[in-house]
Amino acid sequence: MKSGKQPLVLDSSTLIALIKGKLLPHPALEQHFQWIIPALVYEEIIRVPTPVTRTIEQLVQEGKVNVYSLDEDVRREIQAISSREKLGVGEISCCFVAEALNIGFFLCDDHKFIRRLSKIKEPRVANKVPLGFAFILATLFKMHHLDEETLKELFHRIVNENNWKNSIVEISNRRFLFDTLGIWVG
Repeated sequence: MKSGKQPLVLDSSTLIALIKGKLLPHPALEQHFQWIIPALVYEEIIRVPTPVTRTIEQLVQEGKVNVYSLDEDVRREIQAISSREKLGVGEISCCFVAEALNIGFFLCDDHKFIRRLSKIKEPRVANKVPLGFAFILATLFKMHHLDEETLKELFHRIVNENNWKNSIVEISNRRFLFDTLGIWVG
């Protein structure tokens, strides 16, 4: 999967949010990032056909999103960790793919995963940092593809379209933008 681009591993929550927010595909982002989803995430997504899942399938077919497969032993290990930690296989598989690609973070906006993060004991999961959709907004802002007003509009659109109002997802992404850019999205 070498392309000269920064690989970004995404969970279904963030992938869907970026598509709903019309940030994926985005030409500026495609130049810099290689979008990767674990096969377990892809399998989870395409189970129920929707306009968003059809868009994801199209992005995969076009090679704009890459599906990363893990061998059966690793998949079984992910299932065991999922049961033990009471977390989804998608988030855990993102941690394993990020580890395989030597990346310390992945993109995830899953409520349950974020809430339980401090209680996770499995080091292969606990040692990865989940960043939310705000990472993409901050990246576009730093690349001068978004001004502050547009960034705030997109933030609110993504929060509203994903029913994240007043949730840990909204709060953590708002905090990320403030810590990273000094921009408070109220």
